[in-house]
Amino acid sequence: MCPMIKKYGFSLIALFAIILLSFCLPVNKKQQQQQAFFADTLPTALELYGSYVYQREACSNCHSLLYDSTNNHLISLDGLSNKRFSDSWHYRHIMDPAAMTIDSRMPAFPALFVKKIKNDKLLQLYLQQNNNHRSSDSAILYKKLQQQAATIAQNLQKDGIPNYNLQQKEIVALIAYLQQIPSGPQRRYKDSLWTAAIKNQMAAWDNTPLNDSSTVMRLANSNNKDTIAMGTNLFTTRICFACHGRQGEGGVGPNLTDGYWLHGSSSKQIMLLIANGIPDRGMQAFKSQLTPEEIGQLTAYIRSLKNSNPPNAKLPQGEKE
Repeated sequence: MCPMIKKYGFSLIALFAIILLSFCLPVNKKQQQQQAFFADTLPTALELYGSYVYQREACSNCHSLLYDSTNNHLISLDGLSNKRFSDSWHYRHIMDPAAMTIDSRMPAFPALFVKKIKNDKLLQLYLQQNNNHRSSDSAILYKKLQQQAATIAQNLQKDGIPNYNLQQKEIVALIAYLQQIPSGPQRRYKDSLWTAAIKNQMAAWDNTPLNDSSTVMRLANSNNKDTIAMGTNLFTTRICFACHGRQGEGGVGPNLTDGYWLHGSSSKQIMLLIANGIPDRGMQAFKSQLTPEEIGQLTAYIRSLKNSNPPNAKLPQGEKE
């Protein structure tokens, strides 16, 4: 035997074993985060295809599907299904990330709005998850996919997005997948702490008087430049502009500058709208995130926008007040 091999043989064997085991052992933590995650119920065909799009487009290079407090490099999508983003928000975010998120470095994915869902790929993905599937079930599979896709397309149309046969496009599949990403253990624990904080915050709002002499109402009716400046900052940091435009000109949400209102223009009506939201229209409630005083400041800023005439303003909605 060669003296060199004899001397280092054991070390070489050990090194080879380590390399071999690295391929055979279960995937590491990062790889686990890159795998598809689905809610407890069986994924639909559309969600499976959306997961395929997510992995094909290498979304895991910037996102994780499991929350990890030790990892600050990846943006976690853990529990995205509980964050109440509308289908139209995801649509616009994927089309133009910077328009929806401040300082976003995420690229746009225009091809997803053009590429059609491939039936052969869909069937392949579904068979991997469903061993008992029969070829004769394919028609039912496609029909269920079309029904779910049509529902998402209708949601998009309600928010002013033209159809463009969206129910056939890969963007709808990706939205379906994103909208069902469940919460992992760490996220559930963190959310439980957050839930307790939310209850305290909501109790503070529910116990706040909204009469004309109250502190909150005085803030809402204020024309003080400092109060309005604080409201301006809240409008930006809470990403109100994502739906209402950076200057209140409107987008997914209505124009806030033209004097037309869908739900009333009084300070009290605006505050209640911000606090309670309109879930059916994609407007989230902010009373769990903002103090009553902050909602008053935000209302003062919104009132200051009247007749500001920003460029590219959305057409009026509601009644003139």
